[in-house]
Amino acid sequence: MAKHKPPKYPVSRQPQPQPPTRQPPQLLRVTYEAPLPPPGMLEQYEHVLPGLADRLVTRMEQQTDHRQGLENRKLNSDITNEKRGQVFAFILALVAIIGSFLLIWQGKSTQGVTLFITTFAGLVSVFIWGRYNQNKELARKREEMKALLPKANKE
Repeated sequence: MAKHKPPKYPVSRQPQPQPPTRQPPQLLRVTYEAPLPPPGMLEQYEHVLPGLADRLVTRMEQQTDHRQGLENRKLNSDITNEKRGQVFAFILALVAIIGSFLLIWQGKSTQGVTLFITTFAGLVSVFIWGRYNQNKELARKREEMKALLPKANKE
């Protein structure tokens, strides 16, 4: 029978390394709700293309200025239209009231009084309706603010 000789060099009992397995590609999705990406992402943009972060910030600032300009023009237009509407309503009411007094002065008191009462009732109803809508809008905005500030609701 043959003798079994020990190996000249010690044999390692560790497992042999496996060949690297191929990892499937991974998809990373990052979302944010802000005008600008997070600082780390801006830094990565800057690393990929120098100057890109500054261009993004500048573009965001331009877009903000543009949007605010549009909002200001819309607001100014709304104010102008409201003033014009008030002037025309005042002129129309003044003409109706003067007309009602002229009708009364000419002896047509029934028509004159009717015109005066309907004009006055119309002005009062428009005033009341405007106040009602204004209070409704304020209440809606208060509710929106309460929803945005939960700590204020608890205190």
